[in-house]
Amino acid sequence: MFYVVNPSRYYDPSKPNNLGRIVDLCYTNLAGGDYCDQARQAGQNLAWDDPRSPFKGTLREFRPGTFQVQNSGPTTVYTDVHGRNASSTPFTGSIKQYFSGNQGSSMYVRGATRDWSASGVHAPN
Repeated sequence: MFYVVNPSRYYDPSKPNNLGRIVDLCYTNLAGGDYCDQARQAGQNLAWDDPRSPFKGTLREFRPGTFQVQNSGPTTVYTDVHGRNASSTPFTGSIKQYFSGNQGSSMYVRGATRDWSASGVHAPN
């Protein structure tokens, strides 16, 4: 799944163009969180496209979720750098990968968060 951690807008059918602005919620009884705290530190209500607004839509996160492995074959395989073209024998440029025995296991993979903002970037970007 992909997420925008600091979105600048949300769907609101009661608003013009069906767009509500997250930063506006910081000045209502729905306010909360670190981003609203940052917005209120400006000392005035920030407009949605104000460069000081933390709601830029630039902080993106990827969370693939639960990853499961069930191995009924060899415990050592060789793959290319993308984890594809698995082989039980090494080949040029292959990466040796190990699996622990013939049992299943699962784990939650959090993924990565990346901030695409740069100086002067603000909504809409």
